[in-house]
Amino acid sequence: MHVPTLTTAPATFYPVFGGQRRILPAAVPDRFTPQFGTQISYITPREGQAQLQHYTYMFREPGTLGALAPYLRRAFPKGVPIEIYAGSDGSDALSMGIMLLGMLGEEGAKRYPIITSDLVPENMDRSRQGIVGASGKRPTAEAAQQWLRKQWTVTQFMSKDAITGKVADYIDPDPLPEESHEDLLFKNGAANPLCPNGVWSDMAEREFLFRLQPDVKRVLDQTVRFCDEPVDIVEALSHKAQGWRERRKPRMIMFRNAAYLLSQDDRRQLIDHLKHNVPKGSLLVLGSSDYVEENYIRTWNYRGSDFLKALQRAGWYPLQSVRRAWIKLN
Repeated sequence: MHVPTLTTAPATFYPVFGGQRRILPAAVPDRFTPQFGTQISYITPREGQAQLQHYTYMFREPGTLGALAPYLRRAFPKGVPIEIYAGSDGSDALSMGIMLLGMLGEEGAKRYPIITSDLVPENMDRSRQGIVGASGKRPTAEAAQQWLRKQWTVTQFMSKDAITGKVADYIDPDPLPEESHEDLLFKNGAANPLCPNGVWSDMAEREFLFRLQPDVKRVLDQTVRFCDEPVDIVEALSHKAQGWRERRKPRMIMFRNAAYLLSQDDRRQLIDHLKHNVPKGSLLVLGSSDYVEENYIRTWNYRGSDFLKALQRAGWYPLQSVRRAWIKLN
């Protein structure tokens, strides 16, 4: 197994969601190696800081995504812009793009332009190249292929078969060469849900990589845009954000599994922006971690019920037809 040399560099800090911050580990992969290699994720909160996590996966929470695609077609037949914040490695944007393509075809998907961003834009370099990963918990290439098929099957089922085709129509079923796969190394995890006893050390996972089919990559290059600059959701939804007045029509905002990373002050600012700066009729899509009562990182004093009640006070109400999706009614 090829593992590129890790270059030692000073820790680099990025502003995260206003007052909250994440930290890029001091040891980072050499970005000039041709392979993606070893990615280091530290999950060790201290002094109110959340450390860098770039990792998600394709068709995450398919029960939400599958139902979301036909809802968008019904609710916004002429199309709607889609903004994905805390986009991590870009998998959410590619998943959305593939679903819309599978339901609406090339011309229809263009009515739903997707823009995705992260606080560390380099996290999305892989997705920019049309390369996607299966869940890192798959021990073999065959298991990774089966996992992708299962995620796709659940997504289609939840869409009531509005999304057509097989996953192999969109993602090449043959994985990239062995030396290209990523090794995810989690260091000194603290109370992470993947670790039953709450603590681990140097836990490694293998993530197998696959390419989008060429025709799919060509279409998504037109419908999905990856921001090249760090984007802070609190600032992006502020009335001070560039182009704010031009964004007064309804839109879909996806901000999944990240609300608990906000400081309490930033959560209050986010709710305020969602109340005053996002127009009626817009859609907000959250993730499963946003609903927990006491998150596994307890130092941030996050309770899902408090966050969701604040959303309702700001004029947002849960959709019955799409799990974890909210619509602004006033």
